[in-house]
Amino acid sequence: MRLFAPPRRCSEPGESVAVAVPASCGPGRWLVDAATHPMHQLPFGAQMTEKLFRLAQKQPGLPMQGTDFLPSIVWAPQSMAVPGKVGWLLSWIPRSHGEPERVFTVDGVSIYISSDVEPLVRVQVFDWDDNRGVVSHAA
Repeated sequence: MRLFAPPRRCSEPGESVAVAVPASCGPGRWLVDAATHPMHQLPFGAQMTEKLFRLAQKQPGLPMQGTDFLPSIVWAPQSMAVPGKVGWLLSWIPRSHGEPERVFTVDGVSIYISSDVEPLVRVQVFDWDDNRGVVSHAA
């Protein structure tokens, strides 16, 4: 009997995976152990999956001309879109609005983590769920 099952996620269509289990992830998708995929080390003992990292690499959809944006992991105590819903968000802030000492380089990408969020980020694994957005669990 296994007392601990590694976290799993659905693969992306066309993604090459070493270890996979058929599941209800949709056509061409597999259930894979998160541990079989590279993790990106964040500060404070936290990690980010490849899927979320790829999203963080992108620039926001409607950037203000001449403004440099940074991806940021944010705790939302209340969703603006869904009242009463709490959780993590991946957002982008203008670099000029963040404190320089709170900008961390993760595998070549600058990511802003505010001092308010730091205690909540510690020792968490952050992932992207297509239905729920940014999700986390203890590392």
